[in-house]
Amino acid sequence: MNARYITNKEIEKLRVDRIPEVNSSLGTILKTNNNIFIYGERGIGKTFLLKSIYNETLTESDNIFPFFLNLFSLSRNSFINNEYAFSSFLALEIITSIWTELYNRPHSELIEKSINPDFGDNSLKRKINYLQKTYANLAASARKIQSTEEGNIGVKAILNGGLKISESESREFSQLMPFEIISYIEELQEFLLKKEKKIKLVALCDEANLMSKEWQRALLSKHLDIFSNINIQFVFVAGISYEQMDINIPNTFEFILSVDGLQKEYINELITKHHPEYEISISNENLEHLHKSTNGNPRSILSIAENVIRNDFKNNKLEINKSHINFFIKQRKKWTKNFA
Repeated sequence: MNARYITNKEIEKLRVDRIPEVNSSLGTILKTNNNIFIYGERGIGKTFLLKSIYNETLTESDNIFPFFLNLFSLSRNSFINNEYAFSSFLALEIITSIWTELYNRPHSELIEKSINPDFGDNSLKRKINYLQKTYANLAASARKIQSTEEGNIGVKAILNGGLKISESESREFSQLMPFEIISYIEELQEFLLKKEKKIKLVALCDEANLMSKEWQRALLSKHLDIFSNINIQFVFVAGISYEQMDINIPNTFEFILSVDGLQKEYINELITKHHPEYEISISNENLEHLHKSTNGNPRSILSIAENVIRNDFKNNKLEINKSHINFFIKQRKKWTKNFA
């Protein structure tokens, strides 16, 4: 919630409440293959919730491999230019997560053609070589590549390195279709099961609200059903405006969770956890006003607290008063009007 990046390890120290949401989502992941749709007002704590689900999944199961998909980065990627891109993006992100989270290797090393031959034992070298090779071949499918003499274009050709990049002679190769990527993901699952005893993949899809509505519709309507026959589960997080109450959630999602604001009794704990170096007080009357004005939105509450620290840091006693809250309300209305 602060401007800096919050790591997974810091989440549990900073998290306030959300135990019912985490437990219900975790139960769905551990006991079913149902896709999960989580939505709520921007700043309500959905990303915190998603990272808590990630942490709890790792704690509760050794057989599930959860990984993050930042959907906004998909829509901005320069070499991905059609609605079927999600399939390739998904496969690349699975490899990246295995590489960085499971084997604790730097991402930059994944895209290199070779690795340090002195690193680790032979078993790990083989795993790393496999991941590097398949990552490079899949990434090549999204760029200009040249087919083999037999014209053998397809997922097996890519996996086997049969499609090579050529600067002098190349042609445009379209994105792999989702049903082709299924073969690729199944091979990755086989790799995870054999090498790491991981049975199920869980894709935690964040930042959906930053994608255009067209991208979201294409993704939800054309892709997730296609993956229903393989052992992968999707947790999809989307932000909505406070006024936007009617949202169209596809039937692909069997478990739907609405994330609401924090209850009033958790506000002081939220501020203290995020700013332990300061003592920030608030009267019961202003606490009521703060909760009502922000709808319990953690980002809004912390924004007001940070404004108090920034402007009143010279005071011996920091206190959130009505003027701070009203200033925030005024600024929010101004922002809403400008971007409506």
